[in-house]
Amino acid sequence: MKQLPLKSMHLIAGPLLFIIVYFWDIPPLSHEGKAVLAGTLWTAYWWITEAVELPVTSLIPIIIFPLSGALSLEQTTSSYGNPFIFLFLGGFLIGLAIEKWNLHKRIAYQIIRSIGTSEKRVLLGFMVSTAFVSMWISKHGNYYHDAPYWCVGYFPVQKQ
Repeated sequence: MKQLPLKSMHLIAGPLLFIIVYFWDIPPLSHEGKAVLAGTLWTAYWWITEAVELPVTSLIPIIIFPLSGALSLEQTTSSYGNPFIFLFLGGFLIGLAIEKWNLHKRIAYQIIRSIGTSEKRVLLGFMVSTAFVSMWISKHGNYYHDAPYWCVGYFPVQKQ
């Protein structure tokens, strides 16, 4: 008997988890509540195990919630258009662009080169850089910009 690969087992386990929870009698939950719980567990299971690509996994609620009667399609998709989603998406894209072009490394090394390598001076340099960058981009974008070069700048000056 041939054994299923682990990824195939995860692909089967997600919908199976949905079916078990959806048809299980959970007294305090309404039908809609069970449908949301079952769909959320399926999504979380595939997200954690990465049975399919994460963008595909994130679309499961758009299909499952309306089909199971948990929410209407309009209610489900309205969550995907929340302004905070776009705020974080913009911050992630800024962070990816900065990392792709190694801007975080260039900024970190330039700060260390111009200010010095003592811990206090490196910290001062990053504080000035963070204040300077935050004049033009949001705090979320600034975080995604700063986090990589804090690591790049901190690790070279750590004491052995």
